[in-house]
Amino acid sequence: SSIWQDTERIDLMLGGTGNFSYLYNAKVDHIDKADRVNQTKLIDGSPEIVNVCCALLPEIQAYRRIVGRAMNLDAQEKIDYYNMTWKRCGVSSWEMLEDNCALIPLSIDS
Repeated sequence: SSIWQDTERIDLMLGGTGNFSYLYNAKVDHIDKADRVNQTKLIDGSPEIVNVCCALLPEIQAYRRIVGRAMNLDAQEKIDYYNMTWKRCGVSSWEMLEDNCALIPLSIDS
């Protein structure tokens, strides 16, 4: 598969249109502020962010184990790091994240 097919599939997973044909073979030398595409700021817990969190669940679980084993962080610092992830993913616990992700069919295979 090509990078464009992968990009389209990921965009569709995140709720986009998957239409990147306007970028095929595009060359950009300079982009003026006026020419920039209006970008939407993704909000913590939004469906797009939740989809990314679930797609990255194995990596997030590895992050959880690494933080949990960190010797240079006290218990409160570890909770603070966990809370940042939970807030971004729109949950309040690891169990809630895993339960939510179990309900979302994630597949980039077509």
